Amino acid sequence: MNDRNSLKIINRLMEKNNISMDLRMRIKEYLRYTWKEEKTQSDEDELKILYCLPTNLREEFLLSSYGTILHENPLFFQNFSKKCLNETIFKGCLKQVRLAPGDIIFKVKNVLFL
Repeated sequence: MNDRNSLKIINRLMEKNNISMDLRMRIKEYLRYTWKEEKTQSDEDELKILYCLPTNLREEFLLSSYGTILHENPLFFQNFSKKCLNETIFKGCLKQVRLAPGDIIFKVKNVLFL
């Protein structure tokens, strides 16, 4: 099934179930975003390719990819040692999650983390 047919189906489903216009727009925006992202290499294929690399190159890649986030963000570097952060990176404890633009990750009192 292609993206256009899927959009028609979800539109009919939302109309049949009297979904609010705001929610309809958010759902369609998310689906378009997801379909755009899926056109790139899948996560599973990326991992397979990454694990074909020798350990030193894979670790260098992972450190370059995730290290900046963990080692420069006070939430992480003030609460965890560099060794702990590196082990988290190298052991594959981090997982990329796709969210729609503007999705709320979590909310603490009146502070939103997007």
